Amino acid sequence: MRSRIARFLVSASAGLFSTLLAIGLVYAVVDPAAEGSTATQQETGPSSSGTVLPTCGAASGTRFNLEPRTDPVPQNETAVDFLPGSGLSGGDLVVGGANDFRLLTSGTGTPGDFRGVFGMTNQTGYYVHRNGSAANPCSADFEGGFPSLKNPNSNGTLVGVGDPAVVADPARQAFFFADERAGLGETFDSAVAVFRTTAATLNNSTSCPNGTHSEAAARSCWPTSILLDIGTIFSTLDIRPNLALDERADGGGVGAGDLYVSAARASASSVFIAVCRNNLSACSSSIKISGSDIADNPHIAVRPDGGITATYTVSTSTGLDIKWVTCTPNGAPNAPTCMAATRITSESQILPYNPFGGGPGLAAAQFVIRTFPKHTHRQDSNGTETYVVWDRCKVSTSVTYPGITFTNVCADADLRMAASNNNGQTWTVADVDTAVQDQFQPWIGTDASTNIVNIVYYSSQADAFQHRSKVLLRQIAPGSSTPDPVGAAQTITTVGMDPAADPFLQGIYMGDYIGLSARAGLGGSRAYIHYTHSAIAGIYNGARDPEQNNHLSRFDY
Repeated sequence: MRSRIARFLVSASAGLFSTLLAIGLVYAVVDPAAEGSTATQQETGPSSSGTVLPTCGAASGTRFNLEPRTDPVPQNETAVDFLPGSGLSGGDLVVGGANDFRLLTSGTGTPGDFRGVFGMTNQTGYYVHRNGSAANPCSADFEGGFPSLKNPNSNGTLVGVGDPAVVADPARQAFFFADERAGLGETFDSAVAVFRTTAATLNNSTSCPNGTHSEAAARSCWPTSILLDIGTIFSTLDIRPNLALDERADGGGVGAGDLYVSAARASASSVFIAVCRNNLSACSSSIKISGSDIADNPHIAVRPDGGITATYTVSTSTGLDIKWVTCTPNGAPNAPTCMAATRITSESQILPYNPFGGGPGLAAAQFVIRTFPKHTHRQDSNGTETYVVWDRCKVSTSVTYPGITFTNVCADADLRMAASNNNGQTWTVADVDTAVQDQFQPWIGTDASTNIVNIVYYSSQADAFQHRSKVLLRQIAPGSSTPDPVGAAQTITTVGMDPAADPFLQGIYMGDYIGLSARAGLGGSRAYIHYTHSAIAGIYNGARDPEQNNHLSRFDY
């Protein structure tokens, strides 16, 4: 399967690559069978002591882009990270990423070039807040689309087609950004692109002027880049790239400062990992970490001691196996040494997946959705703890009415987690949120200064029609257990998001992940949450109509 944004555009054509794009499975599900110790109901911990920052907007956050309101198009599938106090006038320097259908920068777009036919110009957007004097600390000061890159092997042009990932580097005051690349012209190339910039560059109004950037300004603002896992759409087609940084200071151990990159090879049904020096001057080759598994949905993280970990999923006849990989750093550009994957648990109650949306899925909202595990680490009294979180269906996805059976429809989605304090040798599976209605698309991250784990997600529990979802946040404070109790939910947005409120996508797609970053800064810890919302209207032929935008909220605790 290719990226969601590119798949949508190509599927609207005469069907080119339809065989490739239709790769996917429809799953029948049975009762769950978890490995190891399993808790049927997670104990609820104390409520977090925190506040949604009012100046960012408590109703639906702040629209984190500068798109004009006349004939706007969607932004979705969001990522975020920040450097506390590193912006202008002591403000936080916040970088977000999203799929952006504006086609902000170009490939070639010439007649006869598939990029021109299908609109395959760059579709990966970046959005930056840097002005500490601004009344709204979640507003975008500038934005742009990541520039096209040349394949050094074929000289073909590779454009960004979404799946953004971003990580910040506090020790070296830098940011890294990754996206999926495709060359749908004469070469059919594919790769993962990684860009690097510094806080000093992002704060420089000459290198990064306010407003919406041209392609030249984008290159100036993100001056360093590299392509990884270069191949063709039919040999690799990397999707869902993600990044993990060893944030230890220089000299802190083998691999300190190294950047790890992973993605799923859709056309090869495998997962790879590569490592780059912090300045992107050299990277390792891509190494396959999924063995013989038909793998998808990778996610990577770095332990406090510099160990690298990965999760991914494997389709089974009854759902998904959630797999676990551990790797030892060897210092970039030397690839890490990775062990064979083991199984965390088997999840039989997966969310029904349709790569094109508008079909089986959540009963109340049939956008593209899938079970996608993510994980994080923290230092606790039990040593280094690992938490993995994912979405699932509360019950079987077969719904029977008199004389009719509807399959692959989820009437109620929940959140589950697995925790380990021995680097994945054993796991305990428990609940995160099993309230009424749907809970879905969780993202997880650790505030290393407090070792508080933050989990953000959508929830429709406040809507009797189970359609409009709010963004919620839960925290797991350090403690003596593994897992420790999950705190009560904090409401990040009081206004629900309507997944069908977009005249372009019409409820088919709203992204399939949201972003979270939590760090300590002057005045305490805070989490930025980057998500899709429909609270802001566009103007179409003079009429107002809600549409998808990337929004940003801040939670201080």
